[in-house]
Amino acid sequence: MYKGSDMKKILLLGDSISMGYREYVKDSLKPYFEVVYPYENGKFAAHVYRMLYEWCSELNVNADNTALIYWNCGLWDVVRVFGDEPQTPIEVYKYYLRNIEKRLKK
Repeated sequence: MYKGSDMKKILLLGDSISMGYREYVKDSLKPYFEVVYPYENGKFAAHVYRMLYEWCSELNVNADNTALIYWNCGLWDVVRVFGDEPQTPIEVYKYYLRNIEKRLKK
């Protein structure tokens, strides 16, 4: 178990679904990890990608202090408003998912 400033972080990133469970995860893992997340809804994959730098800076998340990143986004991307095609075309969605993954690995 980590103590004080040696405690590793878990970063939760996600859309509105993650907003429903993040406090539970934080409370459940409190003795073992510092669970952090942006208070903002991640919404679309493009938004998550755009905000990664700011969120990681604000939350002081880096490769040295972070044990795990749990990330989900997509509900906003695949919504079909009025029965139309998904809000985000699948190729665009895949583009952002790949770029999010690359950025998180850094």
